[in-house]
Amino acid sequence: MTGLRTITASFGVAACAATAACSFAPGEVNDDPPGAAIDAGAADAIGIDGSPDAPPPPCTFAAPLPPPASVLWAPALSASGAELLAGHGHDDGHGAVGFCAGARVPGAPFFRLVAAGVGVDYDLDNSGASGDGQLGPNFWRDPATFDGLGESGGGIAVYVDIVDEHDTVLDVSSAPELRIVREILDGPTDEMMLTSKPANEFQTNVPMVGGGQRYGFGIAGASDRVINLRLPNNHHLKYWLVFRREPAS
Repeated sequence: MTGLRTITASFGVAACAATAACSFAPGEVNDDPPGAAIDAGAADAIGIDGSPDAPPPPCTFAAPLPPPASVLWAPALSASGAELLAGHGHDDGHGAVGFCAGARVPGAPFFRLVAAGVGVDYDLDNSGASGDGQLGPNFWRDPATFDGLGESGGGIAVYVDIVDEHDTVLDVSSAPELRIVREILDGPTDEMMLTSKPANEFQTNVPMVGGGQRYGFGIAGASDRVINLRLPNNHHLKYWLVFRREPAS
């Protein structure tokens, strides 16, 4: 992982100022009950594509919200209980993966979440080899066949691609200014440069650690975010995220 640095101003605070939606304040311990019920009104508000001028609903690790219908979202990310993250002992009591809606900033591009997938640590296709069913960087390009579920092959990372308005993948050469933001619940927030990878791979991947650590990911600036990513009960999972850069309004 290259280009990693800790930023002084928390991404959560910046998101609060720009979008009125933040997960927690710096130094604040999140003591909300894990897996708290989603407010029905907030869920309805985010389950459809509303007015671009409306403030996004509150977003917390304790009460993760589902994405709007326009996002290609693996159903396993929103499962709960024994079916959490495709089951097989993944229920750690911390609830589903959540979507946090960003808000546009005048004169700035907006990074909209296009797709989110998950790779689990067992042999989905019964091929006898866990890991041969991993998702590639084009996993989101055919909405008609999308399910967003693959195999982790023992990996423990979050893979991120950013595409432009024409769905061309951006890399460190074409967009050196872009930064991926990683937040850690009750921990630091970091910015990372894109890395240089072949076209048939995700352009950036960020390792995770177990022990109950929970993550959020977005793009620096005005951006949607995905929160509550983790290695449940120390199982080896992967997550795949795709954001689209929309031109400044």
